[in-house]
Amino acid sequence: MSFLEARRILAEFSGGPELPFLFGLSGTPEPFKVYLEAAAAQHGRVGRPEFLPFNTLNQHLVGSPAVGAAVYLLVPWDFVPEADWRSGVPTSRVELGEAVRR
Repeated sequence: MSFLEARRILAEFSGGPELPFLFGLSGTPEPFKVYLEAAAAQHGRVGRPEFLPFNTLNQHLVGSPAVGAAVYLLVPWDFVPEADWRSGVPTSRVELGEAVRR
């Protein structure tokens, strides 16, 4: 679904039962909001996604798992922090076998 399609779906949607859920990811969640709401609208629901603060997925999973519905988007650096291109050049290296083991 393109951004314009998502906006059209939301503009034409007349409402329905609410669908609150947590959308957890380690990155920036705001770009996903319109798509999540449009996907819910396609199923006759008003999507009410809540988001974790940026880069707090690991703390959330260890300390306070979601109560109720939750969707998690996991990316490579959630498993191998050295693969996180967002923080610049990694300060350490990991061998492929070690990364796969994790």
